[in-house]
Amino acid sequence: MSKKPYEKPLSPTTKQYFNFLEEAKDYLKSLKLGDTRVILSRRKLGFLGFIISINSLYEYRVKETKELKYLLTYKLSQDHLEIFFSCIRSKGGYSNSPTSKQFQNILKKILLHSEISGNEASNVVALDSTSILHCSSSSLEIKISEDMTSSSNSIEEDEDFIQFKNFLRISPW
Repeated sequence: MSKKPYEKPLSPTTKQYFNFLEEAKDYLKSLKLGDTRVILSRRKLGFLGFIISINSLYEYRVKETKELKYLLTYKLSQDHLEIFFSCIRSKGGYSNSPTSKQFQNILKKILLHSEISGNEASNVVALDSTSILHCSSSSLEIKISEDMTSSSNSIEEDEDFIQFKNFLRISPW
């Protein structure tokens, strides 16, 4: 028997540990704010999210469709999201809440380096080598038909398309 039985991946062979999640689900359903159950209050969203995740992930992905042989619950934690935002903050040099334009520029910088790793000063540390963001180094060929270039609303005049073409030409230096 393992010293840390709850750190095993969920699978049909470790179904007995899924009971812990069932207890957690029942606990979340029973929480109250005053006289009202939390899942019926205005603050229900996060709690319902946990309950839905508990119900669907194991039952659908592992048990029914057998798409996954097991479920590594660490991959479901928000640590990876925290590492991503830590990287956004460290690359930005701006405030902790960049504007949408600043965020777009930071994300472009990160994409050019093609891998995200957290800041040493952040409050979370990756426990494994889960890759958070990939981008391909293969070139993208854009084909424009004559129909598109002859119309008054051509793709060349589209602001988003122009920005996309410029993004593809960004130099890594």
